[in-house]
Amino acid sequence: MMSALLGVLGGIGLFLLGMQLMTGGLQQAAGGALQQILRRGTRTTLRGILSGVVVTALVQSSSAVTVATLGFVNAGLLSLPQAVRVIFGSNLGTTMTAWIVALVGFELKIAAFALPLIGLGMLARLLLRGRLAHLGEAAAGFGVFFVGIDTLQSGFAGMTGELTLGALASPLLNVALFFALGFALTVLTQSSSAAIAIVISAAAGGLVGLTAAAAAVVGANVGTTSTAVLAALSATPNARRVAAAHVVFNIVAGLLALGLLALFSLRSSQGLPDALPIGTLLAIFHTLFNLAGVLLLWPFIDPLVARLRHRFRTAEEDLAQPRHLDRTLIATPALALDALTLELRRARALVGEEILALLAGRPSAARRLALEALLNQIAEFAGGLRLPEGDPRQQALAAGLRVLRSLRDALDYQRQIIERRPQIPAAADGALGTLAREAIAMLGQARSREAAAAQGLKACYQQQRQALLQLPGRGQVTPAEAIPALDQLNDAHRMVRELVKADEQLTLLPDVADRAGEEVLHTSTVAVPTGAVSAPAQGKEAVDHGADIAGSERHGERAG
Repeated sequence: MMSALLGVLGGIGLFLLGMQLMTGGLQQAAGGALQQILRRGTRTTLRGILSGVVVTALVQSSSAVTVATLGFVNAGLLSLPQAVRVIFGSNLGTTMTAWIVALVGFELKIAAFALPLIGLGMLARLLLRGRLAHLGEAAAGFGVFFVGIDTLQSGFAGMTGELTLGALASPLLNVALFFALGFALTVLTQSSSAAIAIVISAAAGGLVGLTAAAAAVVGANVGTTSTAVLAALSATPNARRVAAAHVVFNIVAGLLALGLLALFSLRSSQGLPDALPIGTLLAIFHTLFNLAGVLLLWPFIDPLVARLRHRFRTAEEDLAQPRHLDRTLIATPALALDALTLELRRARALVGEEILALLAGRPSAARRLALEALLNQIAEFAGGLRLPEGDPRQQALAAGLRVLRSLRDALDYQRQIIERRPQIPAAADGALGTLAREAIAMLGQARSREAAAAQGLKACYQQQRQALLQLPGRGQVTPAEAIPALDQLNDAHRMVRELVKADEQLTLLPDVADRAGEEVLHTSTVAVPTGAVSAPAQGKEAVDHGADIAGSERHGERAG
């Protein structure tokens, strides 16, 4: 009994090692192809589900595909609907492991091909480079995978005469017990494929009956949601929504599976031939209830995505949602222009608040990204607005586009200032602090006097610039250290100038009353503590602004 138990533990270890080598090798060999397949193959529901099936079948790990999908959603490379389709497909694709175990692991003499596969695969891993080396690692993992199955089969066969788990409880309690066992196996191994292979091996060895094994397969299938939930705990709201969709799918598929358990209680039930091995029956069952889950939820993918969008919301997400824009207004240009005006005023107020937060030493990368998303949506709305030739409102629309460009540029300068913070020596910090105080005082002016106050800001900028240029001569900083400080000061000056430009262009837009209450920028309460603007940056994010509006010039080409 003890030797059989040790054999089972060794088989599980070999199986998990093989899975790790196989999945890691295939992922490395695929390189960026995994991302490209998921991005290009998810434009429709059918293609998205098929992409999930194919990628999971190739990588042999739904957990790996799920975590990768969550990562792509986190990075904004996949949208929420695309990711949900992939997740649904990956649940169907993971059934391939059960078929490999059932048809290959128990029907062929494993030593005849598994050991040579390990040897040849590791030789390729050691002697070759690049993709071929990773494919060799995957081949060696494939061999170890089957050696683990063989060891598991032998271990379970040695325990059959001494222990029969299928007779531990009443039928109903038996199903619940083995469901929990399958769930626990998946949580412990973090791989439903591994858990299902263990269950199939135990069933093939005669340790458990068909119904008990089928219940464990259902538990393992539901248990795979633990990987997604753990990966989404510190992820973006969209990634949490994808994890929630994964949980919904597996719960629905699990309920369907429990309803189908009666069909698999006997080998001959519902016309299934007695000649079918128990492993094949379990593979059929696993595939059947996952396929049923996909077919059942297919029509509800869009409603599910719509409902999930209202879950796990953050303040930044609410900030990024336009309050005044409605695509139905595009057909009425006058109303659409009024809505665009109101949204641009709101965006100007929010960007101004974020600029003030930076100047006061309290920047927020998450808020900046949310504001960039808001500006992108405004740009999309403005891009769909068509005015007849000669319409006097064309000038107002052009002014609106210039406002949008100035706000985007202001946020871009803010990002550059944050990114340069680690390069600024302490001796050069005072220049930005002085300019920040002048800028906050200027932004506190009424909009009608803001342009005039900008002259004082320009004079302050020039004075601080001269002060920075004198630091290398005094030996306080090196010339190389002075350059990023000068660039940062220049960025800060241009950033505030873009707000002034936006205000000037806003006066050319229609005078529309904001029924929701126009947001006013209160600057009197913003103070700049000594050294506040030299606080460390909150991180460096890559920002993709998309297509620029109205042919915005490059920052380096504009006059300072």
